[in-house]
Amino acid sequence: MEKPQISNGNTAEAPTIFVIFGATGDLAEKKLFPALFDLHRKKLLPKKCHIVASARRPFSDDEFRKLVASFLSTGKSFSEEELTSFFKIISYHQGFFDEPDTYGRLAVQLQKIDDSFGQCSNKLFYLAVPPSFYETILKHLAASELTKPCGGELGWTPLEKSRHRRLPTPVDVGSLTGWTRILVEKPFGNDMETARVLDRLLGSLFKEEQIFRIDHYLAKESLENFLKLRFSNGAFGAVWNHEHISRVEVQFFQKGDVKGRGNFYDPIGALRDVGQNHLLEMAALAAMDEPKGKGAAAMRKARGEVLKKFIFASRDLTEVSSRAQYEGYSDEEGVAKNSQTETYFRLVLALPTPRWQGVPFVLEAGKALPESRVEIVVHFKHKVHGVCPPGAECLSLNRIVFRVESLPTNSKEGSQPLDAYEKVLLHAVGGDQTLFTSTEEVMEEWRIVMPVLNLWHKMDSPASLYKYQKGTMPKIA
Repeated sequence: MEKPQISNGNTAEAPTIFVIFGATGDLAEKKLFPALFDLHRKKLLPKKCHIVASARRPFSDDEFRKLVASFLSTGKSFSEEELTSFFKIISYHQGFFDEPDTYGRLAVQLQKIDDSFGQCSNKLFYLAVPPSFYETILKHLAASELTKPCGGELGWTPLEKSRHRRLPTPVDVGSLTGWTRILVEKPFGNDMETARVLDRLLGSLFKEEQIFRIDHYLAKESLENFLKLRFSNGAFGAVWNHEHISRVEVQFFQKGDVKGRGNFYDPIGALRDVGQNHLLEMAALAAMDEPKGKGAAAMRKARGEVLKKFIFASRDLTEVSSRAQYEGYSDEEGVAKNSQTETYFRLVLALPTPRWQGVPFVLEAGKALPESRVEIVVHFKHKVHGVCPPGAECLSLNRIVFRVESLPTNSKEGSQPLDAYEKVLLHAVGGDQTLFTSTEEVMEEWRIVMPVLNLWHKMDSPASLYKYQKGTMPKIA
C-alpha cells in the first residue's frame, strides 16, 4: 500500500508526533485510536512516530494504555504483541485546556520525544473536543509557542519575523523540518459568525495549507468510487444533467437515537450535525463539474464553486424545509426538557445552472428512523416505450442508488481498504488536503443553512417542529 507524499516532496517517513486533545472522549475511543492502531499494525505510520494523548483525567501512562486497550476490544482481533508494540508509542499528558501550565508541560514532553528521535519532529494537533474548546486551545497553543517551527526563525520571512513579535506564525509548509498542522473536527463553528471568528483565529496561526478541516465522509471509499464513476465513465457524463435527471436525493438515515450524547447533540441538532457538512459535501460531489486540473486545490475549488450556486428551491423557506423530533427525545440524558432541537430535517435545494436547471436536490437526515443508510439517489426521467408502458411498475426502477456506507466484506483484514479515519490521518501526515474542506466550502455551507436555522429558532417560528415515533419516518404535513 503506497504511502501519501508530504507536500515538500519528502515521503511520510519523517518523525511525527500526534497530539490528541480530548483523548478520553467519544471520538478518540470510537474512531481515532482504532484508526491509529490499524495504521500501526499495517506499518503505514512513520517509523519514528509517537502519540501524546491529552485530557483532564489524572491517568498515568500505563492507566491510559489500559483505557486504549478497552477502546480496541470491540470488534477487533489482534495479538498481544501488536498491542504491546502500539503501547510503546503512546504517552499521556494530563491537563486542563484553559490552563497555561498544561501547554508549558506539553512543550517539555514534546521536546523530550524530539530528543529521543534525535531530530525535530513534525507535529499534528488533533482537536477531538467539542467546538466550544477550539478557541481556548488554539490561543494557548499560540501563547505557548507550540505552533513555532522547531528550527526557530530559520527560514522565516521578514514579515513573519515581525508578526512573531506579537503572535507565533508558522513558516511555509515544507520550508523547514518540523512542520505543524492542525486538525479540526466538524462542526466548524456553530453558525456563520462563529465560523468566521474561528477561521480568522486559525488564519492568524496557520497558513491555509496547514489547516485540515475534517469531514471524514469525504474519505469514504464509496464516495471516491462515485467520483471515479462520474468522471471516467462516458455513459454517465452524457446523462448527468437536467435533460435526463428529475431529482437527486442525499439521505443520511440513522436507526440509533442520541442516547449517551445528549449534552453534545442538543445544542447542535441534526442540521448542524450532518446537514451543514456531510450532506452538503455529498450534494457537491453529485453536482460539481469535473475539476480543472489535478490535486487537492482543483478538487476543493470544484466543490466550492458548486456550493456557491446552491439556493433553496423556493423563497418561502417553510415550503422547502421541515424538521421533526422523535418522541421521548427531551427525556434523554443531557437534553433540555423543553428542547426544540430537531432530530430530523428535510431541505429542498436548487442549482440554477445550465446543467441542473429545474432539478431539485433533496437533503434528508435523521435519528431513530426505521433503518440506517447513507445514500445518494439519482432519479432519472421516465421514458415511455414498449418495454415499459405508462403505469408499469418498471417506471419506479428508473433510478441509481449509490450507497455511501461501506458494507461488510469477507476479505482478510490485511487486504481491506483503509477506513475513513485511517485515510484522514494518513493524508494529514502527507499534507494532501483533497479529503478536507476549504474555508470557501465551510463558509458556503453555512450560507446555505443559516436562513433555515434562523427561521427555526425564532420564538414565533412558523416552521413547526413535528413529532414522530422512534423507528418510523416523520409524517410532515
